Amino acid sequence: MMPVLRLLHRYPYMMAHVQCDKGGTKSMLSGSKVMCQGLTSAGGVIDPSIEEGQPVAIMLEGKKNAVGLGIAMMAADKMKVAKEGPVVEMVHYLCDGLWNYTAPKIAHA
Repeated sequence: MMPVLRLLHRYPYMMAHVQCDKGGTKSMLSGSKVMCQGLTSAGGVIDPSIEEGQPVAIMLEGKKNAVGLGIAMMAADKMKVAKEGPVVEMVHYLCDGLWNYTAPKIAHA
């Protein structure tokens, strides 16, 4: 089970997270996969408890709230030694369809 971003913004430490450096800002906000280079550079952070297949919060360097939610494609120890390629599959991000969803009004009889 995975929370929506609005819930994660209320409880930011409810799940493991990765932090991408500032260079990944544009691609993260468009829903792309999180690449290894953004996590292993100076501004990147990898929670050591992450296991493959685990839901993770995706943070950006210098930002207070998560910008996305994803599924880890590998464990934290493998992320730290990987040289390139995607490490987190983005599932939900700021301004996507789920973020912009508003429940329809129900007419009362």
